[in-house]
Amino acid sequence: MKKKNGFILKNAFYLSGGASDWLIQRITSLVLGSYVLTLLSFFLINQEISYQVWTNFFGTGFMRIFTVLAVVAASAHGWIGMWAIGGDYLQEHHFGPIAGPVRKSYLGLCALLAILYVVFVVLIVWGN
Repeated sequence: MKKKNGFILKNAFYLSGGASDWLIQRITSLVLGSYVLTLLSFFLINQEISYQVWTNFFGTGFMRIFTVLAVVAASAHGWIGMWAIGGDYLQEHHFGPIAGPVRKSYLGLCALLAILYVVFVVLIVWGN
């Protein structure tokens, strides 16, 4: 009689495509939620917000890093969502034989916009 093995964990850090997408979505959601809570706290704590208060707050190293991290998280989160939309809705049964080029163009544009978004924010936050 052949003995059946139960679940065998081979590598705890290897995630398949769907599992890694799920994990990235959850982590980026936590980063974005934390960033929003930080901004809400800033607005609630400061009764009067002037240019000086605003630039002092965003001029700190912590907020610069946190802002860039939040934008990278938003780009990653958005990329996974837009990739899923492209894979689900830009199919041959909707577009016929041009579905492949349409999907590739769409994903290329999404990737370009996500990269430009991060680059511009880095230039704005760290530029003098």
